[in-house]
Parts: sequence; structure tokens; C-alpha cells
Amino acid sequence: MKLLRSLITISTALMLFLGLFATTLAKEFPALKNHIPNIGGPKEIAPSAVSENFTLKVKKQNTIQAVDFRILDSLSNAYSYFTDSQKPFVYHIPSGTLVTIKRGYTDLEKDPNYTGTNTKDNLFLLTSTNLGQDWTAPELIFNAKSPGGYGTARYPSIHAFSYENILTYVFTAPTNNASGWYGYVNGLYNVVDKPPASFNGAFNYDGQDYGWAGTESMILGGVDGTDAFGLAVGGLMPPGGNQWDNNSNIGLRKTMTFDKWTPKIPAQWLSAKFYPVSQDSTRSASIIDLEYGPNNSMYMAVEGNFVSQAPNNRVKLGVSISTDYGETWSEFDVSPHQLLRDYAAAIGFDPDSIFMNYNGKGFVVFDNGDFSFALDVYDGAIDGVSQPDSLQLKQIVEIYKENGSWGIRKIADVSGLVIAYLPSGTNNQMGYELQMSRSFDGNTILCKWVEYLGLVDQQTQQTVNTTDILVNGRYKNSSWGEPLDITLSEIWDRITWIPDYVPNGLLNVPILKIETIPNPGDDPATARERQRYLELYPQYVMIGNFDASSVLDVDETTNINSKLSITSIYPNPMDENAEFNFNLPNDGKVDIMIYDLMGKVVKNVFLGLRGAGVQSVKLNIENLPAGAYFCTVSSNGQRATQMITIVR
Repeated sequence: MKLLRSLITISTALMLFLGLFATTLAKEFPALKNHIPNIGGPKEIAPSAVSENFTLKVKKQNTIQAVDFRILDSLSNAYSYFTDSQKPFVYHIPSGTLVTIKRGYTDLEKDPNYTGTNTKDNLFLLTSTNLGQDWTAPELIFNAKSPGGYGTARYPSIHAFSYENILTYVFTAPTNNASGWYGYVNGLYNVVDKPPASFNGAFNYDGQDYGWAGTESMILGGVDGTDAFGLAVGGLMPPGGNQWDNNSNIGLRKTMTFDKWTPKIPAQWLSAKFYPVSQDSTRSASIIDLEYGPNNSMYMAVEGNFVSQAPNNRVKLGVSISTDYGETWSEFDVSPHQLLRDYAAAIGFDPDSIFMNYNGKGFVVFDNGDFSFALDVYDGAIDGVSQPDSLQLKQIVEIYKENGSWGIRKIADVSGLVIAYLPSGTNNQMGYELQMSRSFDGNTILCKWVEYLGLVDQQTQQTVNTTDILVNGRYKNSSWGEPLDITLSEIWDRITWIPDYVPNGLLNVPILKIETIPNPGDDPATARERQRYLELYPQYVMIGNFDASSVLDVDETTNINSKLSITSIYPNPMDENAEFNFNLPNDGKVDIMIYDLMGKVVKNVFLGLRGAGVQSVKLNIENLPAGAYFCTVSSNGQRATQMITIVR
């Protein structure tokens, strides 16, 4: 019997009991900010505090407004989409369906006499089959007034897949009530099966009590054999959230029946895999994304202070993989921090002060298992002394795993500023709104972010500080182009999303953003200020499309400098495999070999195409006897060599 035809109906009494149980435990499991404390990163600033103009190099355009945004729907406030640890906008390639999940419009605290379902407590599904030109009417998929007492759903995520030739959706969202955050609502929906949503709150695992420790709402669904399933991930910690040695556990909840999602903590995701930032720290690991890879494998990405990679005071990126639909997981494949140090040194910055700050929304996985992240890098104080703004490094870079090796590429320079939201005390938790997406065919990759910059009014010649949406792209195994400003307007662009997959060639790319609904009686200054509010005024959900194909028109890109060089080999001397880092100035074929002192090739390390940037390759010294050797990298007629020593 098919899974969705045999769902067990939970009694109203049991659902009410579970809701009361979760509410009782809510106070013991406070919600905590997903990310570890940042040291530097983009500075949140109000327009009145800007004392200088910020001019960035972007691709020239003839149009003033490249994206024709249209009203898709309305919200009570912006918090349907306002966190980087969710995925509310996705594309199902086989059916050509664009999907978004959002909260409703009416705030019952402001309108207590409203009796309909279009409230901010509930979740709705909207779909489009022509890349956002036309949309279905919002479909209610979670009603907070249903039996169970699950509370208000916020920051929802969704995933679409085909089950029995029917487009099916799994969704999840953190929930809160008067007691605060206390769990997740999860569910499944299609036109045939609409089982009631279920709830995950506090639970006991291997004798230890845990609570879901944040608002991450990443989810995947699919078919295992003949049955549909759902799998979501989130942070976990014991009651109180202050045991620094046990506060960074990452767990999952999975279901094959959709009436109950079973929680689990894989051994590879335990808190012991991460150093605490300090002994009173709340979390030192945060979920980035959950994506499908080749052959229905699952890739779970995390930022954290990984024990497996020195040093113990820097954030790195890690990816854990499952090949059995989430039953078992690999150890994290962690980005080497030395790669970032080499990158900083190559462009003239102090490698000891370099940090990376992951405020991104997701990452991309290619059909061959390669993957890429976009993040911002910056340098902190040097010897305790803050550097002048003009001397600080502020960039968006790509850190990636390609052909089995880690690498880093520059995507763009940035201003270092992000808009401060209103009312006072409302944090900008999305930073640059960095987001990566890949094309359907996997041949191109797109990066989107929101930049603070100055625009010159052509009539008054005055500079107006604003935020615009910028994008950049590249072909796979190639370099990034020149950033493209796709809005060029005085409107405060904010809370923007592109789907996880975009059209081939970066043509007709759909983009979603949030705008405060204007008040016709406002003067221009008041109207502009109103756009910075997130919750006092209702919001429009806007949709548009843009063409980013021009950023791919790069004939030849030189990265960092024009010389092929070996940036570091560590450890050296070595008694096991080492990291071989090098700077590749141009895209091209790369050949890495190990020679003995007589000039004989003893190991072919790597041969393949690589894009320009600082690269990292594992030196496999297995079966090589102790002694001295030469390691050589060759590309585009250039060659660099360094001696290595193997000790046994």
C-alpha cells in the first residue's frame, strides 16, 4: 500500500497533548542566534551616518531599472523571508515550476475581528510555471488554529519533488508563541494528499534532553523506494543552552509517514566536532544549507570552528554527505584556513588578521559532486590596532571544492556596509544577502548580493545613498565576470531571493524581494524612510526577472597576479598527506607532479582544468619513502617548484 494512502490519523486529543507538552518545555529551550559571534564583517549603518560616497566598479548599463518588479502578494511584515537560514523560493526543474512559501497578511493583534485564514500565523504556497510571470492563488498549507497548539510559523522553507507523477511539497518552519521559540512545524502537501502538519519540539536522545536551538529550516523531500519521505536539519542543545561543550550539536528529523518526524543526531554532527568560541558561548556551528548532489546523495553544509582544521579561532566551511537518504553521514570535509591566509597574502593583506563571515543563503552542488560557497572576507585589527577603512580588505569570494580540491576566487569588492533597519534595535541578520545558484544544465553559476552604494541623480547631480541588487556569474571551471547592478534605483532593495536553480545562460532569472507598502500621503523623505521598516507596516512581495548573461562575456581573466606560484605546502616536512596551495593566474589546464632528486616523476598528483584563483590540492605521499623531493605545478607555459621532505 502506498505511503500517502495509509497515513495514520492522529486524534485531536493526542495533538493537543503534544502541543501542551512542547509549550511546557519551551522556556527551558530558548531560541538562539544561529551564527557564532562575528569579528568584523559588514557594518550596519543608517543612511544619515554615511559620511562618504561608495563607488564600486560594476558593469555599465543603459537602463535605469533593469528589473520590472511586479506585486505578487502581501505580508503583515517582512519576516516570511528575513533570515539567511531558510529556503523559501525554489525551482522544480522537471516540471518547470517556481515555488514560494510565505506567511499570510493579517496581523490578528492589529485586527482581532478578522475571521479568515489569511493571517501571519499561517503558511501559504504559491507556484508559477512560466518563471514568475503568472502565479496561482495562495494555497493554505498550515493553519495555526488547527488542533495541536503549534504556534505561529515563521521563516518557512520548502522543497518540491515528484511522487507518483504528482508534484509534491515538503515544508518546515520554526514556531513560537507567548513563551518564545519552541520547535518546528513540518508537513507535506500535494493536490491529492493533504495530511495534517506535525510538530517537533523538545526530545530525549540517548538519555540527554535536547531542544531545537535556532531558526534554521532547511528541508529536502524525495522518494525512497516507493515511499515519499521528508528530512529537515537544525541545531540542538541541552536545556538552558549554556553547556559550552555540548551546545553545537546538529540534528535531523526524518519521516516516512508524515504524522511523526523522528529526531536523530548523527555522530559526525556532534558538538565535539567544533571548538567553542568561548566557555560561555552559545553556539559555534551554524547550518548553511541542505542540497541534493549526484545520484540523490545529500550534502549538508555548515560553518563552524571545526576541530579537524586548525586554527581553533577561525570559522571554516564543512560539508557532510549522505548516500542513503540521510540514514548515515560522512565526516565533514572542511575548507583549509591556510587557503584563506594564502589568498590574503597574495593580494597584500596580513594573513594573520583575515576572517571570513558566512552570511550567505545556501550553496550550490554540481552533478559531479563539486560544490561552491559565496561569503565575505575581511581583515580585523592588526596587533590590536584597527586599520583605516581604505586599508581594510572587503570582498565577496567563492570558496569551492572542484575536481577534489579546495580553491578560492574573488567575486567582487564590496563597500563593507549594510543597511540598518527600523525600528531601532532591529538587526540586519542577512548581511549582504549573499546567495549562490546554479543553472539547470550546471554550466553556469550565479551569485547575488545587496550592496550599499551611492547613486548620482542625473538632474541634481547629488549623490543618494541606497542599496542595489548586484549579480555576477561564471562558467563552470572558469572565472567570475564583472559585477552587474540590476536595479540602479533609489529604492531600498532588501530581503531578496533567487531560486536554487536558475535558467541556462542566466537568462530571464526570477528574483523576489520585499517592499514596504507605500503610504500615498507621505512626502518623499518619509516615504523613503518607511521602506526601512520591517514590521510596523505591511509589505509587498515583489517578483521580477533579469538577464545576467553579459557577466559571462569574459575573454580572459587574470586573478590576483600574473604569475603562477606555490603559496604554501603544509605540513612540510610531512609524514602523511599534505595541502599543496598555489595561485593560478589564468583559467587553464593544471599539471602537478612530484619528482625525486634525480628528476624522475614518482607521483602524478593532479591533471585537469581549473579556474583562476588560489587553489588547494592534497599531496598524496602514500608509498613514497622518506627523503627529499621536488613538487612542481605547471599551467599555461608557466612552472613553479618547491622542495618537500617526507619523514617516516
